Amino acid sequence: MFQLRNRKTAVAALAATALAGTGLVGVVASADAAAKTATVKNLRTGAHSNFDRVVIDYTGKKPTVKLSLVNSLYSCGKGDKLTIPGDKILKIDLTPAQAHNDKGKSTYSGPGRLSTANYSLKTLKGVRMACDFEGHVTFGVGVKSLKSYSVSHLTNPKRVVIDLKR
Repeated sequence: MFQLRNRKTAVAALAATALAGTGLVGVVASADAAAKTATVKNLRTGAHSNFDRVVIDYTGKKPTVKLSLVNSLYSCGKGDKLTIPGDKILKIDLTPAQAHNDKGKSTYSGPGRLSTANYSLKTLKGVRMACDFEGHVTFGVGVKSLKSYSVSHLTNPKRVVIDLKR
């Protein structure tokens, strides 16, 4: 058994213990949680001489970016298979990140939010947002004849840059 030195701490600990048994307590967020999370604002694409580029604009803390080539992409929550044109899908997962504000309103109105945005670039064929849930924002980028890819972070404005090399 431990001794609590502060009455507020004791009350909070007792309340959390009581609620934990009910399954009502899952996550306790601090007041500055939004400042520690990237908020995705936009996604844009462009063609260059030897590569196509995906740029994801965000505010807040720099997210970790995980890239993987997959054959299929599924929405979070429902688990629906999402269709994206191309031979493969480059899955882009940003964490901790969100594409909504504290009131639940979407902060992202870019391409592929509700359906696949199709492109006729040499390598990039489509973009689809797959997830904005539990600290993850995930996009699928349909690619064709992709040789390699790279990711970098730039500032002013804050953005993730992914180059799809032909």
